[in-house]
Amino acid sequence: MIDARDVTAVVVTYNRLPLLRRCLAALQAQTAQGLRVLVVDNASADGTAEYLKTLAMPGLVCRILTENLGGAGGFAYGMQAAAELGCKAVWLMDDDTLPEPQALEALLAADAAMDGAYGWLSSRALAPDGSDQPMNLQRKTMYLSLIHISEPTRRSYIS
Repeated sequence: MIDARDVTAVVVTYNRLPLLRRCLAALQAQTAQGLRVLVVDNASADGTAEYLKTLAMPGLVCRILTENLGGAGGFAYGMQAAAELGCKAVWLMDDDTLPEPQALEALLAADAAMDGAYGWLSSRALAPDGSDQPMNLQRKTMYLSLIHISEPTRRSYIS
């Protein structure tokens, strides 16, 4: 079972300081305590690095890159850095993500309920008007979907 202290939230940002401030505030407001937050600043030129250096946020780790690796590169860098920090789980989000206060608590409860028998967990992503974000909807794949399993099971479909 994963605890909030085992989780590192990786937030990738590039020149969106106002959004990053809101995201960090939402992460600080999580009901599950002990979360580490790793901000990957993709070489922003809007004062992000300077702002991050002034924060006294418990569990905050900042990696300020000298070049913009793009979103995918920033996440790859962040996941590697999170693993090096010793986390058991990585919670990925862009700087415009505003997780509800119980978001991590709900993910941890899902982890406990499934006893680790899953590949990944994700929250429902909503637009500001409350509608589902189309690009974040879960899609059916050729892989086992745990939503349709009535009892825990472990299977591998790798041949």
